[in-house]
Formats: sequence, structure tokens, C-alpha cells
Amino acid sequence: HHGCGAGIALLSFLLGSPRLFLLGLSFEIGEGVQHALQIAHARAWPARATAPFHSADAMALAPYILLHHSLGLLGGSVAHLYLSDNADVQLLTALLLGAALPYYTTLPLVPLRPSDRIARVELLVQVCAFSFIVWTRFVHFLPLAWRLAPAICEAHG
Repeated sequence: HHGCGAGIALLSFLLGSPRLFLLGLSFEIGEGVQHALQIAHARAWPARATAPFHSADAMALAPYILLHHSLGLLGGSVAHLYLSDNADVQLLTALLLGAALPYYTTLPLVPLRPSDRIARVELLVQVCAFSFIVWTRFVHFLPLAWRLAPAICEAHG
């Protein structure tokens, strides 16, 4: 959902399209609702729970997953309802959703047998991914957020 949402949100920013933004943001909002419902189902009927909340270990992470999705669900809902035509919000959303994508490039390495070569490749990818996160979250995100906050307060109180 991060890849589709970030890609469509970025496209909405580049094309100035609020409708594309709504579509891109719906991936994050939908994922938040889906995980909340999966957690509720797993708590109500543990024997019938499915992945990713099918074990006690996985359910131990449920509060963190709910916190993770609260930003997208709550902030995303406000952006969806009131700010979909704001270019800064569109870019901010693309940055937030896209920041973690480089980390996913290491997933194909997980099933491989550990070796020094694989470990070095994974370390390099992790360092690049972390650098991308720092670049998106601090170099771009913070200035956008500081510029956007007064505009939202002025327009919406």
C-alpha cells in the first residue's frame, strides 16, 4: 500500500490532481481500517485469525501497528476531506508513504542463506534506505510541514 499510495500521491502532486490524491491516499486509509478490523477479528476469534495477526507474537505487535496506522487514518482522513487540492499536502503524503519503500528492497534477501556477501549487500541497502528516510523526512518533510501549518490554521481554524 505504501508503494501504490506514494506513487499515486506523487503523480497527483506533479499533475495537480486532487482526484488522484484521493485515490492514492485511499490506500493508506484503507490499510489502516483493514488492519484495525483484522486485529478486532483476531481478538474476538483467535482460533480463526489469519495472517498477519495469527499468532500471539504477531498480536503483541498489534498496538504498534494501530499507532503506525493512526497517522494515516486520522491525518489522512482530514487531508482527504479538506486538503486534497493542496499541493504541499500532496507532496507531504507522497514523502511520508514513500520514505520506507527502499527498506522493502531487502526483503528478497531474507530467505537466502546468511553469508558475508549477502550481509554486505543488505547493509548497503539499509544505509541507503536510512539516508533516503533522513532526506525525505528532514530535508523535505519538516520545511513542508512548517510552511503548511499556518496555512491550515488560517483556512480551517
